[in-house]
Amino acid sequence: MESQISYKSYNETVGQSYLLKDHGLNLCLTEVSPQRISDPWESFSLLFRADTEFTLEQGTYLLKHDTLGELEIFLVPVGFSAENSLLMEFESVFNRQISRGK
Repeated sequence: MESQISYKSYNETVGQSYLLKDHGLNLCLTEVSPQRISDPWESFSLLFRADTEFTLEQGTYLLKHDTLGELEIFLVPVGFSAENSLLMEFESVFNRQISRGK
């Protein structure tokens, strides 16, 4: 399992589906916030939407993406989408140390 997918890799998957493995639920990555770098740290967030009224407790979940593989990501439910009340939104925030070569 890849432990540190790059910001660029997440950005390249906006609009694509991630399978929430234990629940059989597809989450669409709808937004990647702008990356902030304060050497040697980076921060950004991911916003996922699911076409369901199903919700999750905040916690670490195993997601699978066709290109990126399996990822353990901490998700926080943020509520229903402002645009569509049938879409539940989940956020993942990254604050992590990066090496200078990335």
